[in-house]
Amino acid sequence: MKVKSLVEVQPMTSVVYTHKHGTDVYPCLTPEAAEEVAKNTALEYADDFYVDREQFTPQEMVDNWMEITGGQENIEIVSGKALELIEREIDDLLFSEFTPEEHNAFMQHWIKSYAKSLEVEADFSETEAKERAELDWENYMGQEGYTQRDEEIMFKREARLLQNRPD
Repeated sequence: MKVKSLVEVQPMTSVVYTHKHGTDVYPCLTPEAAEEVAKNTALEYADDFYVDREQFTPQEMVDNWMEITGGQENIEIVSGKALELIEREIDDLLFSEFTPEEHNAFMQHWIKSYAKSLEVEADFSETEAKERAELDWENYMGQEGYTQRDEEIMFKREARLLQNRPD
């Protein structure tokens, strides 16, 4: 079953330049690149604030930009993870790898499938089957029923790795 959800795809560092006209965000792939962008941003706008370039290095300008601009502007480096909306096959994911959307989709699918089997195999009414399935979901979670599922997925992953390993 495939589910669309926001997933952290890679570490990312951004330079956030806040000024009187708004905020500019410059995404960078590395912290080192972000430091260079921050320095270049300070150098680009230094003349607007009559900065003596001999008094400050570019890094000192970045570090003191708020004071240099009289509190009008700020340059900061922010680290985090880039998010992307992607569709993933949740039957191949470990329980711990689920996003909240994937967890909810898995739970709904599990309850619906289990309720249907109770209707067919145990002659439960639709309402009784749904109520019982919801209770059994809580037992499944409380007793870590997902552990066996995760182990099967890990075995499949390992088998794929071994098949693709050069001899």
